[in-house]
Amino acid sequence: QSVVNEDKSKGEALKYSQKSDEGQKLRQQLEELEAEAAELRGLLDQARERDVDAEKLSALRRDLLQQQAKLEAKPEAERSAQDEQELRRLKERLQQVEKLLQEARSGAAERRSQAEAK
Repeated sequence: QSVVNEDKSKGEALKYSQKSDEGQKLRQQLEELEAEAAELRGLLDQARERDVDAEKLSALRRDLLQQQAKLEAKPEAERSAQDEQELRRLKERLQQVEKLLQEARSGAAERRSQAEAK
């Protein structure tokens, strides 16, 4: 009978050890999932920020295009040197804004695709 009790005791100790190992593995998996979720939230937040940047840049681009259209609507003979200088400045600024807009859009798309891939 003492051998039977000893076997039972060893069996229960083994079961407890296995359950403890399983619990440890589950805790580790949970920690890994929580870290991954935090990383995904960060990527999505960055994508949202880039979307906001893109919206602001789009509005700025529209404003610049309207200003450019007003200046270009004047006949060339009526344009002053200041108008021509302003037109060149607007075109340069427009190029910068379009470049930044493209970067913001591609950055947002990249962050979103990274988050989706995970």
